[in-house]
Amino acid sequence: MGVLTIATNYITKILYNNYLFIWSMVLVRSLERAIRRVEGFDVDVYWPDWTNVRGDYRDAMRYERVKASPNNWTVDDWIRKRFKKFNPQFEVRVKDGNGDIVRNNTRLRTVRDTYPE
Repeated sequence: MGVLTIATNYITKILYNNYLFIWSMVLVRSLERAIRRVEGFDVDVYWPDWTNVRGDYRDAMRYERVKASPNNWTVDDWIRKRFKKFNPQFEVRVKDGNGDIVRNNTRLRTVRDTYPE
């Protein structure tokens, strides 16, 4: 019941419980844009040492969500349940409509309300 991960040519293949999952890798800036489009807020993506990841770096999993996370989730909930699940190699910070980093205990409704309609 182990997990076998193979990354080749910007495609990651994960064999888990005899099921094969295949993801294509995307640019970090594409990941950031997809999150903005689906979730309604901006993010900055970082390395584990908290240095910023360049937007042209290609090692991010595609953001496959089509429906925004619930408004009553906190930023920390979103990071754990949505972002880290498919991009564990990165850290992320959520920004409000002014471009300021928000605290992890902030509700997503509050973050989204800072962006213009």
